[in-house]
Amino acid sequence: MSAKAGTDDKPGYYGLGCVWTDLNSDGLIDLYVGNDSTPNYLYLNLGGGAFKEIGYESGTAVNEDGMEQAAMGVDAGDYDGDGRFDLFVTNFIDDYSTLYRNEGEMSFADVSWLSRLAEPGWNFMKWGTGFVDFDNDGLRDLFIANGHIYPEIENKGFGQTYAQRNQLFVNTGDGQFGEVRDETLEKILKVGRGAAFGDLDRDGRIDVVINNLDDQPTVLLNRSVAGNGIALKLTGRGSNRDAIGARLTIVADGKRQSAEVKAGHSYLSQSDTKLHFGLGAAKKVESIEVRWPGGGVQRASEVAVNQVLKLEETAAK
Repeated sequence: MSAKAGTDDKPGYYGLGCVWTDLNSDGLIDLYVGNDSTPNYLYLNLGGGAFKEIGYESGTAVNEDGMEQAAMGVDAGDYDGDGRFDLFVTNFIDDYSTLYRNEGEMSFADVSWLSRLAEPGWNFMKWGTGFVDFDNDGLRDLFIANGHIYPEIENKGFGQTYAQRNQLFVNTGDGQFGEVRDETLEKILKVGRGAAFGDLDRDGRIDVVINNLDDQPTVLLNRSVAGNGIALKLTGRGSNRDAIGARLTIVADGKRQSAEVKAGHSYLSQSDTKLHFGLGAAKKVESIEVRWPGGGVQRASEVAVNQVLKLEETAAK
């Protein structure tokens, strides 16, 4: 179906990370593909099984200097709370990972330097990643799994190592991020690749599982001092059962947040499909709206915090 759909990659680029996400809020799921040392693809969903590749038009094919990068992992999420999903792409060492801010109308701006994400990752080989609210303050933070590809890089004078520490960046709420230099993260030196996210111990805080090359996985249990939160498990009936492609929007303390149920993102990883929202000091969720993949809209109101709420698709309203 690829040629008919317009996603058949005629130039033969080297795709690594990819994510399905509705970038223009039209109810159609678009596809972003991070390519290695070649321009990235953004496939705009036209409906009816057809796509149009608009990487260059959208500003997501290359970085702000017009340079191709070497993409590894990707994720989509609304880090600045404007209701539009932004894109984050991890790239090769001696380069920065790219944060593309969604400006609307399928136009994006490379704000990697403005957001303070570029410089701290320069000397790392960056892979799995995710927009995750780790401290439940209502702001999406970023996690990056790191690990080199050349064992022989050690002691060659480049200041680089094969095993590397992972990185966590906290969202400061002003369009910027600050790296968290946590003692636990500093001590774990592995050759990281995939990163997946979910609340493993059901304490309302999102944990991380990292797949390491030729090694056992790393499991990071979240012990952050965190605010209230809520998780929602969606089950499709008319839509697919896992509700892949559903968009959920909540309002708590007057603040609106959105997220999507995704099938695969990061790098070779699948996270928990429950959607997690940090709520800070909010005591309740004022409203919930689910837009199911089939187009139906479902709502709930006055919902208690600090729970896993299960919502099953009903008839379209």
